[in-house]
Amino acid sequence: MDASGGTGGSSPSAVVARLAAHCREHRGALVAMTGFVGAGRRHLLPALAQALGGAGAPVPVRECVSRRIGPDSPTRRFEVLDERPEVSAAAALLTVRSDSDSRPPLLFASHADLLDEDSLRVLDVLVRSGTHTVVLAALEPPQRYREELGSPSGLVEHLRALTAADASAVVEQRTGFPPTPHALAYLMQRSGGLLGLLHAVVQVGMREQWLFGIEGRTVIARPPLWLDRRWAARFRRGYEDLVSEQGLALLERAALLGRIPLREAMADARARAAVVSLERAGVCEIAGGALRIRQPVVAAAFELTGAPRQTEEWRRAVAEDVPDRSALMALASGVAVEPEELGRGAVLDHARGNLHRAYALLGAVAAPGPRTHFARATIEASAGRPRRALRTLRGAAERAEAAGDAVAAAEAEAVAQFLVATGFRLEEVEFAPRPRVDASLLGPGSRGLYRASQVIRDFDSFLWEVHRRALGEEPGNEAHGSDARERPAGSTAGEPREQSRDGAPAAPPTATGAVPVTSPAVHPVSLGDRMMGRRSSELAEACARVAGLCRAALEDRREEGAALLAGLAEVRWGALPSLGATWCLERLTLARLLLDFDADPGPEHWLSGESVAVRLLVAVPMAAHETISALVRGESLAGLRERVDVLRAKHGTDLPKGSITLALVEALGRVAEDPGRGGPAGSSDSERTRWSPVADSGLAEPAVRLVTELVRLLHGPVEELGPDRFFTGNPYGVLVRRLLVRTVIIRRAAALPQEAAAGLAVTGEEAGVEPEWLALARAAAAGDGAAYERARAEVRRSHPRVAPAPWRSGPDDRGTRFRNERMAVLSRREQEVARRLSEGAATAEIAAELGVSVRTVGTHIRNLYRKLDVHSRTALRAEIVL
Repeated sequence: MDASGGTGGSSPSAVVARLAAHCREHRGALVAMTGFVGAGRRHLLPALAQALGGAGAPVPVRECVSRRIGPDSPTRRFEVLDERPEVSAAAALLTVRSDSDSRPPLLFASHADLLDEDSLRVLDVLVRSGTHTVVLAALEPPQRYREELGSPSGLVEHLRALTAADASAVVEQRTGFPPTPHALAYLMQRSGGLLGLLHAVVQVGMREQWLFGIEGRTVIARPPLWLDRRWAARFRRGYEDLVSEQGLALLERAALLGRIPLREAMADARARAAVVSLERAGVCEIAGGALRIRQPVVAAAFELTGAPRQTEEWRRAVAEDVPDRSALMALASGVAVEPEELGRGAVLDHARGNLHRAYALLGAVAAPGPRTHFARATIEASAGRPRRALRTLRGAAERAEAAGDAVAAAEAEAVAQFLVATGFRLEEVEFAPRPRVDASLLGPGSRGLYRASQVIRDFDSFLWEVHRRALGEEPGNEAHGSDARERPAGSTAGEPREQSRDGAPAAPPTATGAVPVTSPAVHPVSLGDRMMGRRSSELAEACARVAGLCRAALEDRREEGAALLAGLAEVRWGALPSLGATWCLERLTLARLLLDFDADPGPEHWLSGESVAVRLLVAVPMAAHETISALVRGESLAGLRERVDVLRAKHGTDLPKGSITLALVEALGRVAEDPGRGGPAGSSDSERTRWSPVADSGLAEPAVRLVTELVRLLHGPVEELGPDRFFTGNPYGVLVRRLLVRTVIIRRAAALPQEAAAGLAVTGEEAGVEPEWLALARAAAAGDGAAYERARAEVRRSHPRVAPAPWRSGPDDRGTRFRNERMAVLSRREQEVARRLSEGAATAEIAAELGVSVRTVGTHIRNLYRKLDVHSRTALRAEIVL
């Protein structure tokens, strides 16, 4: 009989439950598990044995090991299953009998459709004797046992790719924590959604320590290494046992070149048979007239274990300039690789988001020069290590100066300026020495990076001057991050004024805008230009357009902003240097939110054509902006808390942060807290003080201050919603004001007293809020629940992404109340730890209850002590009313 519908994405536990029920019902059952290689048959077998054993020990499992008879023959036979070498496979199997009162032992036979006649005769006896529960693994049901599989005791279970929910459950089982969305997407892409390969990828990730738990989530903590050659060797041996020599050669070649033309792959009968078997097994796919490896984890294993016989193949690929040839495979094969080829491989891996592989290739350069150090710095910066990148750049500049290489020194300076400008909060790091290089010696990539960094700095200066005016300060030369004193006199946005070696102004640009070139020999296209600057002129243009879009949005020039937004939607962000693209996407998303707040947030849509590894580089900023978008659109508190928890976990990794600081993450966490703390009834002086803007250094960042304003408006007393107090410290433009009012109406109007809702409606009119949102506020002011729900339904039809609160939705139970208002500075997770500490729980108990490590709880406790200025648990308990 067939399992109805196959597994069709059923979870592994559901498959095991179905198999166990069948085997308990039919003694001596026959089960055929079919489907792709890597579908996890061996991972299901122990669970099935445990399920059949019930509360006691699992039933015994006997696994038939089968080997190919010849190197090119697909036929296999059983090998010895007993520890005694004199006992044959047949004797070991046929002499085993189970007690009548116990469950029959499980016999697992792999490659049942490829066994030779001697092995099949043994298997025939076992299938028909009923002494074993026989589980066969095959690509498709063996015709030999068609009759038995069609009987009541037979079952065919077709194993298919896992769904995202199934894969998430597997990852949580292996690591102890549920994965973040980006981690799950990466693991699914690498494994092809196959259970066996997913286990392999998770195992490698945990061993290489790019996959582990933070803040109760399984996260990818840095761009994966994929350099575990011991794992790759074991993985390769498993495939050597699976496919013929011809199939093995095809896998090696596909890993070496990325693809094999189909006409070449099927050159003879043996090759055609190998291609068919690889495709049937789900290992390879035929697409676009070529054979490709389907699962990246398989390609990685063969790439890292390239055989010496591939040496000539690789050299021929170099001679033919095959686009996707793997320099890493050549190194693994012991081939001598030229530095230029290593650099080329590093460029390709960097563009694909495989940053640590690019770093490994550069590390293989025997005599690294200034440009090698420069390229290494770009990888370090993209891998979320900007301070190390700046140290490497300083070393590159010093080596370039010593070698008299002005071009490399200029490139190092350009990227150093760029790193500081792109929001890594490294203003205190002074790059020295600062080489002066004649403009004619600057390569095109370096010049583009100079221009991009200047655009970014000028925009940040504009934003900070607006912010200083909001704080009542006089704007001056102390613009944050892009100090005007550092900018050469006369430079303008996007066009720095370059200087010659003696400090005199450089030669002016030509009529076409290009800097005059003295000799082609003095500005070669360096590795640095290819890695960070090969499209830096496009990056500079994108930065300028994004900065213009943000200024248009902040100044309410909607038509101009819409035109810029439409043009930016066509940019291939994944093809630009990752650091600058991250800066652009951060600002682009926020500008889009201001211009059309219920539209698609942006980055996920615009990066949908890029690899998961590339999207991983913007995972932290993307999670932050999705959280902000969900906040202003009215997502439930539970949903916001979930998003903030994921964001905290991602922020705790080594992935690039962009300008997403910990202060901003914690501010978003405060928005997602229970509004009962300072809701409509909380109008006391202490509550009013709690939600007023605080003169704190952490609030100096405009984004943090803006989110803090939302905290005050959403959680503070109703008096804070008056027109005279609504925009305290936030004159960033009418669109920002409109966004704030809309957010408060969406999230809070339904629960406000009528008088407060009426004031909110007046405030909305003054801010120019659209009629659909004013209808909500006016219905709440009239106390008309039916009118409010009608307005809410209309909003849901016209803005399906927006979820206004239902009528008179009250705050959730706040839980423990705190004695001291300073507790408001704690994050939600820190408050949970504080409450449990006050109840006398030990650190290990708290870790088990929250599902985090003891080390994580210790970090929370240190933060509690620091923020509350206490030094013991007794002092901490005194801060809390139980």
